[in-house]
Amino acid sequence: MKLIFLITFVIVTLLGCVTNQNTPTVTTAPENDAWVGRYRLTWMKGTPAAEAGAPDLVFSIARVPDADPNKMTVKEREVSLARWTLSSGEQNMVLRRFHPNDYEGLNTAGGIECLDGGNVFFCRVKPGTIVKGILARTGFFGVVLHEGGFELTKLDSTP
Repeated sequence: MKLIFLITFVIVTLLGCVTNQNTPTVTTAPENDAWVGRYRLTWMKGTPAAEAGAPDLVFSIARVPDADPNKMTVKEREVSLARWTLSSGEQNMVLRRFHPNDYEGLNTAGGIECLDGGNVFFCRVKPGTIVKGILARTGFFGVVLHEGGFELTKLDSTP
């Protein structure tokens, strides 16, 4: 019973509590948008989620219309208007690019790009890069607050 509760908690935490009612319409992604696609999330060994036996998750990331600059603060506009949505079934979460200050301490050879979903973030680096002790074998990894790190395997480029 405890495991079922934890699995449910992790899925709700990862995907947030935003329903399809508030989800922006998916737009056509630029051909070079490396984030768009379907992914499998695998918890890293030793994380609270892995220790509790949380299963792998499959979800999609798609491009959505850019944020309205008139509804953003100056600081938010400095980052990027680009937005994505992470979807799994009926639940969705809007993702935005990291603010340049968010990368402090994450410097890697070859660069890093991250998306923020509030209580979860996703990063993309050259496969095999080590970031803060995390080996990104596939080049895609992230962290869920209080649950730990995970690696992403891109299954395909279709949202």
